Amino acid sequence: SSTNFKRVLVTGHSLGAALSLLDAVYLPLHIKGVSFQTVLYGLPRVGNQAFADYVDAHVTSFTRINNKEDPIPIVPGRFLGFHHPSGEVHIQASGQWLSCPGE
Repeated sequence: SSTNFKRVLVTGHSLGAALSLLDAVYLPLHIKGVSFQTVLYGLPRVGNQAFADYVDAHVTSFTRINNKEDPIPIVPGRFLGFHHPSGEVHIQASGQWLSCPGE
């Protein structure tokens, strides 16, 4: 499929962030010639370790932002096999933004 767009921002919050992450994986596989940037807010864990590894390897320009003590980014639990991809920026209670490498 072709488009006149050259750059697309994929973004969402909470459940919208989870759906946007799926879009960030899906869209580049089906739309060529477009650069995608993904910025997600309050992303819950979406998939297992293999999914997180796939996102890390294939979704370029990816950032997930977590605000203070938001409980949504820690569900579902890791004990159930869910993992985050890399790319977290955590907004601390002090208001400081902290980049957290890895998962």
